Amino acid sequence: MHEVQDSLTKKEKEIEDTEGRYWFVRIRPYRTEYNSVDGIIVTMIEITNLKAERSKVAETREKFEQVLEISNMGWWEYDGRSDHFDISHSFLKNCGYDKEYFPTTLSGITSYFKKNHVKSAFEEMINGYKDNIDIFASYRCDDNSYIPVHLLGRVLEKDHDEDPTRIGGTIIDISNYKEQGE
Repeated sequence: MHEVQDSLTKKEKEIEDTEGRYWFVRIRPYRTEYNSVDGIIVTMIEITNLKAERSKVAETREKFEQVLEISNMGWWEYDGRSDHFDISHSFLKNCGYDKEYFPTTLSGITSYFKKNHVKSAFEEMINGYKDNIDIFASYRCDDNSYIPVHLLGRVLEKDHDEDPTRIGGTIIDISNYKEQGE
């Protein structure tokens, strides 16, 4: 509290009490109508349930990523407004890539496909000509080998004119699948 009073900047913190409950604490200067400081305000909100739910979400996400990695699948999402493409760590890892150094634009991502009908499929979808993506392609791994993949996706978000702004879906490594009919 003295730190807030001395520096006149707010401080926020999550703390655990002796009974195992969690609290969000915000301490800020109390300013009068003339903008002078006349004490401090302490706000405490119990967040025990929120912390438990956050933990469950993190655990579920971890399990989900494990399932994707084991099944040679991944998720992807593309935001057409910012030209930002995101792909799951699990899929990139299976192909030998580090997510930190992987491209994040549509042109950058689609350059990893053998034939670039993938880029036109994404562009058709983000321009509103298609509602979904369901294509097979060859994807280049870090060792320059190609794996067959199945891309599935749909519109996730539209703007006020009903034009797609965000699309997402899955990318599945199908190299271990038997040919249809076997």
